[in-house]
Amino acid sequence: MAALNPATGYKVVYLASGGAGILVLLLALKMPYLDGDVKNNHDWKEALRIFKTVISNKGILFTSAVEAAILFAYGTFETFLPLYSLKLGLSAYAVGIFLSAQVVTLALTKPLMGRFSDKHGRRPQIFAGAIIGAGCIGAFSFFTAFLPLLLLSMSFGLCLSIVTSATSALVADLSREETHGGAMGILGSIMDIGHTTGPLISGFIAAYFGLAFSFMGASAMLLFFAFVFLWGTIKG
Repeated sequence: MAALNPATGYKVVYLASGGAGILVLLLALKMPYLDGDVKNNHDWKEALRIFKTVISNKGILFTSAVEAAILFAYGTFETFLPLYSLKLGLSAYAVGIFLSAQVVTLALTKPLMGRFSDKHGRRPQIFAGAIIGAGCIGAFSFFTAFLPLLLLSMSFGLCLSIVTSATSALVADLSREETHGGAMGILGSIMDIGHTTGPLISGFIAAYFGLAFSFMGASAMLLFFAFVFLWGTIKG
């Protein structure tokens, strides 16, 4: 809402974000230190061997790829939904509601989706979440009113929860105890690549074809990697 005030503009938004970050840092400094937190028992050769073991695991790579794809879609969502909404004539306040609704939905449902994958299996949940997520992100291209866009934002947040709660757990399942850290590092790196390239590639699409087509491109990307994940895990 601070962004709506012409006297302050968006400066207050960034100052509030910075203040929140400093508060989190101060709270983190209060965390107790455990002697077992830090282990440095491996030399560089052993670390290299563990890394090679992780990247040779096709299950981990396919799982990381589908997570990168949904983060690609998320990067498109968070970058181009505000521009798309403002172009439609919606207010900055409405944009804030869209983004907040997505994050709140993700935060509230992720523990539930994690438990669901424990009971019903991770691979079907990842595939289903990616397919539904592809439908949600693509559907942004066809709606222009506040309520449908809000519902789509919440639905996409749920799909993010469905996929990401199961992918990290599946990577942990597929890796051995001594490679858990390396496996999660690979997952995080590939995920970051997807998140970063989403706005970049979708930006080219938006520039040449229009903002609405950026969502359709992200949908196609996520749909493709959903089936790549299904094929790779069945074959594996």
